[in-house]
Amino acid sequence: MYVRHAKPNTEKLEEKLAGLEHGKFAFAFNSGITAISAALMTVPPGGYIIMPCDMYGGTYPLVKRH
Repeated sequence: MYVRHAKPNTEKLEEKLAGLEHGKFAFAFNSGITAISAALMTVPPGGYIIMPCDMYGGTYPLVKRH
């Protein structure tokens, strides 16, 4: 069954990851680019991003261009 909202396995994974990292929350994504996109959306306009030049896929050129 395709489930769009309630994902018990994902929720358990996020709970366990948060506990391992001593955090309140954790987020699990279905792909690397989805995780990178979510992280980039947290940066405010005019904000700074520090990342290695050998970042996943085309992430570095995308960020450098904008």
